[in-house]
Amino acid sequence: MIYGPAWYWNGTIGNPHAADLGPLHASRYVPVTKDAAGKPVRMTPTEAFAKVPAAWWKASHGGWTEATILQFTSTGRVDGYGGRIDLNAYRGSVDGLAALTRKNGLAPVEDDVRITGIKGEDWMPTVNGGQSNGVLRDVPDRTAPVVARVAPGTIVRSIAEVETNAAPPNNRWRLTEHAGKPAYMLRTDWTPLVQGGDPVVDGALTAYLERR
Repeated sequence: MIYGPAWYWNGTIGNPHAADLGPLHASRYVPVTKDAAGKPVRMTPTEAFAKVPAAWWKASHGGWTEATILQFTSTGRVDGYGGRIDLNAYRGSVDGLAALTRKNGLAPVEDDVRITGIKGEDWMPTVNGGQSNGVLRDVPDRTAPVVARVAPGTIVRSIAEVETNAAPPNNRWRLTEHAGKPAYMLRTDWTPLVQGGDPVVDGALTAYLERR
């Protein structure tokens, strides 16, 4: 499951293809009313979801055509919680949701691959004996076949941090795009050009989270 708001996917990270990585968890917020003090009025799930147009379930970014889960407000109200809360909807059966979240009465199964952060970063491959170490793979596994090796000095932009259950340092990867498909870069084979991420990209995401 990939949380990918269209405004961020299209406008900030350049609409990379990611539909192969999992279903889309989209977000688009319904209008809210404000009280006399100018504060948003919290809505029950029923009140808020009644404002969601059917067209909001359609998607046209990242290779997705529809959202599997839709987050439709950050000003929800539920019993037992006094503040604002995000509300999400899933159009399907309880069994379908259980399968999607891998919960069947047993303990959740931990994924072998986890996206731990969305950020734009620029990288150059490290070089050993004149040969570039900058290889791309279809899956984040050092034993997987190499699909491309970039030349020394080539700049490659990643869009996400990825971790696996492999032993360090083979567990830290970056997600990028190659030939219109997702590709993975082993972190130790690359040198970051902007340590810690792209300030423009990270700043936009931080501002979005703070507004919520």
